[in-house]
Amino acid sequence: MRIVVIGDTHGHTAWKRILNEEEYDKAIMLGDYVDSFTLQPKDIADNLLDIIKHKERMGDKLILLYGNHDHSYYYGEKCSGWNMVGRYFYCPLFEDMFNEKMIDLIHIEDDIIFSHAGVSDYWMREVCGFNDAHDITFDKIKEFPLGMSCLDWNMIKGYDGYGDTISQSPLWIRPHSLLKCKVDGYRQVVGHTHLRTPVEQDGIWFNDQMPEYYVIVEDGEISFKELKPL
Repeated sequence: MRIVVIGDTHGHTAWKRILNEEEYDKAIMLGDYVDSFTLQPKDIADNLLDIIKHKERMGDKLILLYGNHDHSYYYGEKCSGWNMVGRYFYCPLFEDMFNEKMIDLIHIEDDIIFSHAGVSDYWMREVCGFNDAHDITFDKIKEFPLGMSCLDWNMIKGYDGYGDTISQSPLWIRPHSLLKCKVDGYRQVVGHTHLRTPVEQDGIWFNDQMPEYYVIVEDGEISFKELKPL
């Protein structure tokens, strides 16, 4: 099994080149398809529409995950970069993605959890009441008393404006807290926090490096790969 993992796109089109050049059995995109300080909302929306069309063609071979910037438009919790104009372009696209069940919160392959920011054991057990990472689905979260709001940025374990607390959801948690409160028995591949260079620490691969780097998982081995300039 060879899996290509693409971090936060934020309107970047480099995902097309990666998926055209790589051989793979499955591709996973880690969310945050929208918001940019350099690209216009219409261009970002066109890129997201291309991703949706690619998903329609590829089916289960392409896994689309949900990020905090996507949540900002679909669910209305504003985060940095939120754009009033973008709202009119993005919201109908996310509505369609959810209606057609094109988007997931996490994806698990063997002992690897893929998500936007990472799954904290505290959030899974204490905030949501789940005992196993396989329980983390949109359908089950919507049955939970808090519903989709359990994905919101929170102050349950103290205030940190950066979201660096163990109670944050897979949309918001930062590396320091994730490393303190990992889910036992799993490795993780995440995006969300842009670091200067690709980093693997204690079984977690931090992969918000588009368009310079992405991740390859091959027969259970995880590595970063550089996308060479054209």
